[in-house]
Amino acid sequence: MPIPCDLELHSYIGSSEIKASLGLATIKNPGPTGQGVIHIAEKKIYVHLVTFQKEERDFSITTLYKDYPISKTKLHWESQSTISIDSQTAKNYFEFQKLGYTILFFARVNKNIEGETAPFLFLGQAKSLIEWKGERPISMIWELEHPMPSAFFEEAKMV
Repeated sequence: MPIPCDLELHSYIGSSEIKASLGLATIKNPGPTGQGVIHIAEKKIYVHLVTFQKEERDFSITTLYKDYPISKTKLHWESQSTISIDSQTAKNYFEFQKLGYTILFFARVNKNIEGETAPFLFLGQAKSLIEWKGERPISMIWELEHPMPSAFFEEAKMV
């Protein structure tokens, strides 16, 4: 399935550019801010901006999610803490293929590198949702359509 934006797979990109490429931001309008998940309902897309190593000073207690790579093609991701198993959002995830949703992942190891905001690596689309459990947040294991680059995986799994 073609990626629904003009971003190159495995390129590093800032959140502003991610939002612009998906039509969510312009020079005059920065688009949604401070969100790790962006739902574009009219395009049936969920954008996940994932930081694997979270420092308490950078995240609230309710956003210290346990997100980590399991393998080059699988990652553990937790939904927002307000999502219950019976919500429409959960249904959209569980049945994303049947409902025609595209799930995109952008990830970085740390929020900052040498005092600057770190860009995200575009991991591409989810191929499948392998399993899920719990709620508020829901723990999910996603399979990616393309393996993440070896160097990124090695760095991220050390977290």
